[in-house]
Amino acid sequence: MVLLGALRKRLLQDVADPVRRHGEPNGLKPKDVWAKDQKHAWGSCGIDRVVNLNWQLVFAPRTVLEYAVVHELCHLRHRNHDRAFWGLVGTILPDWEARKAWLDQNEHFLTLRRVEPT
Repeated sequence: MVLLGALRKRLLQDVADPVRRHGEPNGLKPKDVWAKDQKHAWGSCGIDRVVNLNWQLVFAPRTVLEYAVVHELCHLRHRNHDRAFWGLVGTILPDWEARKAWLDQNEHFLTLRRVEPT
């Protein structure tokens, strides 16, 4: 549990700059950012304006982590994945498609699973 806590803390340190750099200038200020253990998502954004990021993103390249942050920040304005949402993502990160493709193709390298002894 100590290691997991340290990894979550590190993720929050790593995302502080992209949240500030991309959020504030674009009017996308979250109420808070949390590092969570999300089984089937890399992130989420609640109607309470809290951005949740999967702690395992700590293992992703910085550019991919930045994409995940921007993706969730954009949900503060657009609650779905419509054309306006992707347009906003593209305004902030013009190369978002390459970053998303890396995550889609390599996500299995980022996940840790506990193996129980047999």
